[in-house]
Amino acid sequence: MYPHASDWLASLSERAQADKLQHLYVLIDSTALAYPLQQRLHALPSPPLQARLLDGLPESALAEQGPILLRIQLNDSSQFAWLVEATTELLREQRLLVLLSAWSFEALAQHLSHHVQAEWDQGQNNGLLRYYDPRLFLATCEMLDPKQAKRFHAPVIAWHWLDRDGSEAHFPGMPQPASVMPTPLPPLQLSNAQVASLMAWTSAELLRRDYALQPQDYALATRESLLRHITHAQLAADRAGRYDNTRDGYVLDWLAANSATAPAREEA
Repeated sequence: MYPHASDWLASLSERAQADKLQHLYVLIDSTALAYPLQQRLHALPSPPLQARLLDGLPESALAEQGPILLRIQLNDSSQFAWLVEATTELLREQRLLVLLSAWSFEALAQHLSHHVQAEWDQGQNNGLLRYYDPRLFLATCEMLDPKQAKRFHAPVIAWHWLDRDGSEAHFPGMPQPASVMPTPLPPLQLSNAQVASLMAWTSAELLRRDYALQPQDYALATRESLLRHITHAQLAADRAGRYDNTRDGYVLDWLAANSATAPAREEA
């Protein structure tokens, strides 16, 4: 399902060097992570630089279980060998994003940490923006308005990950010098529609899991297309005001009505 980790990382290393970089930045979602990340990192002769992005935020008590940024030096054989070994495990759980960036480690960590926090309802509510979860990364990118996207992607030449189907995926950055960023960065404020979009993706993932839905159930070819299809169904449920215990039934009916084929409800 997944390409060999060493081949994928070797390809990314070549791209980094073509951009005159001697490192890869790796963003790991360590929420309930089974892999012993800190134990393995501490065992290296020269551990990579790392930053816990929740440090200093209201969720700092969860920093060990949150997003962690690492800088892997390409000329450090032990760091790269560890990355190959760890990536094999982390890809299976979809926990890993790779960034190409010319920013310093400190500036990048601060920028990414800032964007982990989002506000909505005109600043009355706030919480985590889980863009560091590869399953939600593309949904986050599509949700941002042009001004937000330009700021969010400012440190990044390109983002790379493997999608739900094990296919290589990437998203272009909008690289700008760190010196042009406003200080301090303004809060990331989301509209109600942006929040609803992200919640629809999350609800789609949960419904797919709870009902064990597969792409072939709806004549689709990939898991990614299935998730997007279910997300459209979740947004339809929002428009219909289905926020009670009838929501799942509405979503499944919408999928049946808007697909070439669909499983019988008792099978779903």
